[in-house]
Amino acid sequence: MSEPLLTIGAFARAVGLTPSALRHYDECGLLRPAEVDHATGYRYYTPDLVRRAELVVAAVLSGAAAALRRPADGVFPRLFATGDDLTRAMAITSLLMQCARMIGPAAGGILLAIGGRSLTSAVDAGTFALVLGVLLIIRPPYEPDSERGVGEPVHRHLAQGIAAAGRARGVRATLLAVVGLAVTVLPLIMLCLPVAGHDRGWSAHETGMIAGAWLVGGIAVTAYVAKRGAPGRVVSAAGPGVAAAGTSMLAVTHGATAAVCAVGLVGVGTSLLTTRLIPLFVDASPPHMLARFQSLLGIAQTGPVLLATPTLGAAISAWGVGTAFWLLAAILGLTTFAAVAPERAPVATDLEPTPVSADTGVPG
Repeated sequence: MSEPLLTIGAFARAVGLTPSALRHYDECGLLRPAEVDHATGYRYYTPDLVRRAELVVAAVLSGAAAALRRPADGVFPRLFATGDDLTRAMAITSLLMQCARMIGPAAGGILLAIGGRSLTSAVDAGTFALVLGVLLIIRPPYEPDSERGVGEPVHRHLAQGIAAAGRARGVRATLLAVVGLAVTVLPLIMLCLPVAGHDRGWSAHETGMIAGAWLVGGIAVTAYVAKRGAPGRVVSAAGPGVAAAGTSMLAVTHGATAAVCAVGLVGVGTSLLTTRLIPLFVDASPPHMLARFQSLLGIAQTGPVLLATPTLGAAISAWGVGTAFWLLAAILGLTTFAAVAPERAPVATDLEPTPVSADTGVPG
């Protein structure tokens, strides 16, 4: 006997989504209806799709929470350290987070196998409760005063942050260097390596090892910085060039072992730049605008990827993955120039917010 069909309205009420959200998830292939009336375009769902919809809702909420938390994550070490100590603190934080990303999925799989979703959810909730307790207890020694303009509309805060960043020496070059890394390294790992693995006959195990070499290279540099401090100016500025060399190796070599070394170089080069440049940016950000500057940094890290990934996919379809590697190597080479500029022009720390029109939200 076939399962009863739910209208889009009934299904939306059952899962806590709006009909417009369900239509969007259908269009992007995330949550397909069981049937579609081709005459009317009306969508129908079966009860077994409720659990899948709940997973979609959980993923959306998790992503939204991460987006809200990310600016605070980036500046949190700044509340406890400055100068060279900040560089080490951020390196230690990054190192621990990278290790957690590697260990977390395996630990979660073990918990699921032992106790199912109930035990896994309980442990997850317990870790969040522990984090909340620590946050309530600690007293950061360098906590700034509350950001000015509390209660103002979000668009005014954003406009003030953009205006201040435009006036701050070195900020634009820093953001440009971050964009250069974001539009190359992330699509390389997420898109180019899986395509190369398919085209070059790498096994799933080999492709996973190759992608993991990026983390290994980054962790090695981050661990060194955590112990010895930030790399020198010249070494740090050479980071994009090291990453470009690794990307060029991927364009000319088809062997899995060589690809592991190449992607490891990409990880090393990326971390050589970020372990010096990002702490400098955070340390020199105006204390009353830490969150706003960090939000701009987050936009520079993620926003361009939305455009770069489909564009690179089109390039791969037209010219092959080897050409895409060469293109990414060229962009990384150009990023070197942006990586040098912030060192020549330090970020200003005495910026005042530009007055913003209450009606338009545009800097006056």
